[in-house]
Amino acid sequence: MNHEIKLGKLKAMASEVTVVPDYWIANYPGQHNCQQYCLDCCEKHIAGLEKGVHTPERDDRVEEPIPLSEEDKLSVVENPPHVDGGWGSEYDNLPVCSTCDAPLSGSLTDMAVSEELSHHLEVNEGSVLVASPRKAWELESVISNASCEHQASVELLIEKLSF
Repeated sequence: MNHEIKLGKLKAMASEVTVVPDYWIANYPGQHNCQQYCLDCCEKHIAGLEKGVHTPERDDRVEEPIPLSEEDKLSVVENPPHVDGGWGSEYDNLPVCSTCDAPLSGSLTDMAVSEELSHHLEVNEGSVLVASPRKAWELESVISNASCEHQASVELLIEKLSF
């Protein structure tokens, strides 16, 4: 299968994935929250902060809400957190919601493209199986954000794609 056909198939599969705008929490109490969210999860986190708890995220390794300190509770009252964003930002990794893992709009930095290309080319020595629309979205995001300096790696990745 030639590269154009593979790219067409990859884009068709990737188009089945619903990509939503990226949001974050402005005025996060006590610290800078560097997480990105879909709108629903962002609003749920803000509701939790207003109730005095930090809602766990995917990587927190806890399942129960974490109580805010008294200082952070005061910060929520004095400087209420709110939803910000809704437009695509630039990311150092594939943009997904920090809570529900939903694909988010946004572009990848050169560093992210380099890391993703290296990962797929090193881990998948034989072929890169595109077994789901989500996998297609991830790969298409990397390919579409690649700069000219990544052209050789992109060509090799496309060559390795298997459907």
